[in-house]
Amino acid sequence: MGNTNYCLMMPRNEFNRTIACELLVNGLHQLDIPAKMNERHDIVIDDKKVSGSAYKIANHRAYHHGTMLIDTDLELVQRTLEPSKRVLDGGGIHSVRSQVTNLRQYSFTVDHTSFVEEITHQFGKKYGHQPLVEIDDGILNEPKIKDIMETMQTREWLLGQTPPFKQQIQVQGHSIVLSVRKAIVVQIDAPTLPHTHKKSLEILLDVPYESIPKLLEQSNSDFLLEIKNKF
Repeated sequence: MGNTNYCLMMPRNEFNRTIACELLVNGLHQLDIPAKMNERHDIVIDDKKVSGSAYKIANHRAYHHGTMLIDTDLELVQRTLEPSKRVLDGGGIHSVRSQVTNLRQYSFTVDHTSFVEEITHQFGKKYGHQPLVEIDDGILNEPKIKDIMETMQTREWLLGQTPPFKQQIQVQGHSIVLSVRKAIVVQIDAPTLPHTHKKSLEILLDVPYESIPKLLEQSNSDFLLEIKNKF
């Protein structure tokens, strides 16, 4: 894949977002890579992002996780992140689009191993060196791990916490608004739509959002098939 995923875990009272990012920046400096942290706590080189992070505080623990672009197919990243043409309104905070680059643009020798070794060293300098524990696939057979993996494959885990949002669709000159909660369609508003079309839309009520295209594809209605093209 050309990228390395990392996660820093520590006690909540020791966590500091800036310090965690500086640890990564210091490690990259030791690899002769001129990285710095911007105001959004992204790791950047020449104002191009090489790593973005997310954070979670849970009970007495803090997690800082992210992805470091080492030798990634940047064209594939661009295509994958291309915004959907669907009109969605979730009322949330819009993400900030950034140019990205690879560490390999600044070092011919950096790779997954050298990055991991240097960040491990920086973490040890800051929080104390401890024996390294390498985890192999055998851990997947541990009962607690298996339970967690099974939970993380359920729809409730994957989509059940999706924030409420609305999708607006324009069909035959009419506006249709789907209200979605926990990735389930809970309301459909189409005030100018003919009554027969309104009735046909009721098949979408209480339907999982991700199932809509397949459901519409099975319809014999030209109107519903036209809506399918909006997904």
